[in-house]
Amino acid sequence: MDLVLQLVLVLCLCILYQKVDARNHNQQKRFQRSSGSRELESVLLTRDSEFDCIDIYKQPAFQNPLLKNHKIQLATLDTNQNTTYHGGYAKMNICNVTGVHPFQYSLSQIYAQSGPPAQLDVIQAGFGVAPEIYGDNRLRIIAYWKGKGKPGCFNILCPGFIQVDRVHGFGSTVNPVSQIGGNSQYYMEIHVEQDKKSGNWWLILDNFVKFGYWPKELFGHLNNGASMIRFGGEAAAPLDKPSPPMGTGKLPQAGYKNACTFYGLRIMDSGFTIQDINPRDMKIYLDTSPNFYDLRYQGYMGRHFREAFLYGGPGGQYGV
Repeated sequence: MDLVLQLVLVLCLCILYQKVDARNHNQQKRFQRSSGSRELESVLLTRDSEFDCIDIYKQPAFQNPLLKNHKIQLATLDTNQNTTYHGGYAKMNICNVTGVHPFQYSLSQIYAQSGPPAQLDVIQAGFGVAPEIYGDNRLRIIAYWKGKGKPGCFNILCPGFIQVDRVHGFGSTVNPVSQIGGNSQYYMEIHVEQDKKSGNWWLILDNFVKFGYWPKELFGHLNNGASMIRFGGEAAAPLDKPSPPMGTGKLPQAGYKNACTFYGLRIMDSGFTIQDINPRDMKIYLDTSPNFYDLRYQGYMGRHFREAFLYGGPGGQYGV
């Protein structure tokens, strides 16, 4: 093999990502409480793949894998911490947030967590824009976890997550995306659930793609189930920089054609039974002014959409 080619192979880290394309399911379902109606189309994973070769010394995630000194802001719908949960499920509107700058990120995720603050176990998975990790502003599948009081990490930047699917991986691009004001909207169904027999936590996409799992041994509390399941958005920026947009960048007041949506919200309860969330067991969590990010829980919206909420906002707040 040519010496130059060998050097290139040694100095490059090849990251596999797949396109996540939309396919029309001929679903003519419509929101029942919106000022305007829209069709929904499912986002499916396809088996066509591409390989990007990135200089290992230039990959941003190696320089700053945990995005230290960032302020994280949340707009989420949370379960009450008075019981045990074994999973969270949602259909998530594919909102391609724009205006996310380097050293910022903006995510839409499902969370499972348990334990006191100093020993908090967390799994969160969904999609988002993270230039510091991927070096671009494309919408990608992304996850984060931490356990036993140790520092956490995104995706597989530290040992722990067991990749099972040999075609799809973290960093998969999501395409097409819902357009602000558009009639055709796209969604992806995401499951974060604990296997009853093994105790491991699985990530499943669109009800059939078993991405992989986090072994129960990684955790000191989640191995026995979660004390909280949360759904919604997360955004982060350095303390001296403004926070990025979340969702579509529009507040929930903008309505269904403009703001981003979670619907079909379900949990797996302490008996490992999957059921719709109960509004009496939910609470909205905002750690910033609703002028920057907000969430509006809509409750039950009919047989197809079931429990749903709108969320997002323009961001722009400094160091909060």
